[in-house]
Amino acid sequence: MKRSTVSLISLLSMLLYSPALAQPSISTSIPQTPTETGSEHITKIAVNPKRAVKAKPTAKMAPTATPPDDVSYGPNLITNGDFEICSVPFQADNFVVPVGMRSHEITGWHVFGKDVNLFQYKWVAQHGARCLDLNGFDIGGVEQEFATEPDASYELRLWLAGNIEGEPPIKTMYARAAGQLITWSFNSYGRSHEQLGWSPKVWRFKAKEFKTDLELGSMTKDTHAGPIIDNVSVRKVEKHEATAPVTQ
Repeated sequence: MKRSTVSLISLLSMLLYSPALAQPSISTSIPQTPTETGSEHITKIAVNPKRAVKAKPTAKMAPTATPPDDVSYGPNLITNGDFEICSVPFQADNFVVPVGMRSHEITGWHVFGKDVNLFQYKWVAQHGARCLDLNGFDIGGVEQEFATEPDASYELRLWLAGNIEGEPPIKTMYARAAGQLITWSFNSYGRSHEQLGWSPKVWRFKAKEFKTDLELGSMTKDTHAGPIIDNVSVRKVEKHEATAPVTQ
């Protein structure tokens, strides 16, 4: 009886743990290639870092360098653009030389309006030793005529600062050529004679005649302290497809 019982238990054990009767094992391996069905799910979980491919950008990346400006310039058409040549003598102890209305004492330039002031010595110019305040006792300006070609583009460049010895701190000027006009302002607050804070200005205009008159005038009224300019130049733009004026 005891032997029968042991044999029966052994037989049951063999039947329960037989490989033929065991449940099929579940594979945890993931196919290398997604199947047609459920491919999205498999793709999300079956990522192999060694075989991952970076997605291509959908938008074109911006260039890291600015393409060169396809422009060349002719010679400077302005005479004495830094105001260094003047028939009015400078004295060593004189920082300001007034130049009156209708004067041609600054070589190449004609003064209009009230008057203008030439600065030197303690006024540190942008170029050379002298610069020009477009105000004297009140608003004034200078003008110069130069040869141009009709319908050709020209570029005016100058440097702008402000007289720190009077109100208001905001100094405003204009440039006019061939019936076109532009204005610029400069904040002179916190500046000094040694650090005037010169700011470059650029303007393109189109000539209409064979001669063009350039006006540079003050718009800062009721003060002797106006906008200061230096290093003025005008050059023909030899290559430029755009017709709209370029300002700065």
